[in-house]
This record gives sequence, structure tokens and C-alpha cells, in this order.
Amino acid sequence: MIASKDLKFESRMKSDKTKEIVEKHCGPAGLNLIRGLGGATADEAIVGPIKTGHLLAGAKSVIIIGNYGPEMWEKLQSDIERNREFYDAINDPVDVFSSRAIESAVDELKQNGLNAVGVYPWRQEAGGFLPFQAWGVACGMGAMGIIGVVIHPTYGPWNSFRGGIILDAPIEPDDALDDFNPCKKCEAPCMEACPAGAISRDGCNVQKCLGARLFDERCETVCAAREACVYGKDYRFHRDEITYHSFTGIEKIRRAMGH
Repeated sequence: MIASKDLKFESRMKSDKTKEIVEKHCGPAGLNLIRGLGGATADEAIVGPIKTGHLLAGAKSVIIIGNYGPEMWEKLQSDIERNREFYDAINDPVDVFSSRAIESAVDELKQNGLNAVGVYPWRQEAGGFLPFQAWGVACGMGAMGIIGVVIHPTYGPWNSFRGGIILDAPIEPDDALDDFNPCKKCEAPCMEACPAGAISRDGCNVQKCLGARLFDERCETVCAAREACVYGKDYRFHRDEITYHSFTGIEKIRRAMGH
């Protein structure tokens, strides 16, 4: 008979191996934020009847994959230089670049006997979008800030969620940053910086923010509130990356609104 502590050790080893596979494929693409989340915790964050088990039979865990700082953008630019014809034919190089790395990890996980499926914040899954921000908070990628994005104590708001992998095996979950509240004692320069006046101590007024992003040229290429955040200034995205995300975000909003 195998002792229970041996089973726990074996489970931990399998969990570490799983994350190693994901890091092997995602790290070279600059996807440097990788955290584990238990399936039950992931399901609690999903609004509506669709749960992880509907996306993968027997789902037990989720690996959340993102990036902080400018590294992913630099890796993408290098890949574009090597494969310019390929990128000239696609609409969203960031989503394609990051999802290729994630799907490569999914393939190797399957080769190791796991059932796995890649999921993405930009793609509707079973009729709805998955709560990547809530998942990120639950596994320690930061805490929600009043500007409406997840803020990390080191990387600040300069992080993004690129995708996730749902697994039919448990992994060691990462803990939330329960002792981190980025905005509680902050002087909140983001409130004054926002041209639309969309930021207050109560959070981001989504309607004001959307209106400004669609119709105020000051919000076309940059989010002034995000730029003003006191956290993570050393990990700020490249200016070209900020502009790219601003423009593509506006286009996605317009498509969703039927414009």
C-alpha cells in the first residue's frame, strides 16, 4: 500500500512537471506569468451555468498564462521579422503568437497522457467569455485596481492575460495575494489623469470609459489612468505595444457594439 504522504509527493511531482511543460513552451514567447488554479475555485468565478467541466470532461484545474513587462512584445517583433509573410496575412499577431505557444504546450501535455484544452480571453467559450481577471486575482497575479485592471505589487498594471489551459488532473494551486490592496492607501493619480473622469474610489465607470475610448482622441493610443499608476513603472510596456493594444481594443469594442 502506498502511504498518503507518498501519494501527495507524487501528485506534487506531477504538478511541477505539468508547469515545467507549460513554461518550456510559453517562456520563449515571453509569456512569463504562469499560475495554477484549482477547478472548483475557477468555477466559482464563472458567472452563468457553463463551468470548466463543460469545456473539458473531468476538469480539475486551470493554468493561467499571461505576461508582464515588454518581453513578450520583443519576442513577437523578432518572430515577425523572421516570418513577415505569415504575419502580414493575419489580423491579430499578438493573439496568434501567444496562442501558438499555448497550443504547443497543450499538445505536449496530451502526449504525456493528460486531457487538456486551451482557452482564451478573446474567444467566447460555450457562449460566453471566461473570467480571466478573476482567475488572475485568485491565483496571485495581482489584485483588482480602481482603474479596472489587475495590478501586481511589482509589475503594476503592466501585465496581460493571454490564455489558459484546462486540465483533467489536479495541480498545485497558487495563492491569492490576500494582503495586497493596491489602491487603499494610494493617492490615486489615475483619477485626475483620466480624461473622461471615469475613475473614482469606487472603481472604473465602464460607460464613461467606453465612451471616451470610442470618441475621445486622447484615449485612442493610451490609457492615461493606467500610465499614471504608481506601481510597476519599471515594467511598462513598449510605446508601440500600448498603442497597438489601444487600437485593437477599440476595434473589438466597435465590433461588439455593431459599429
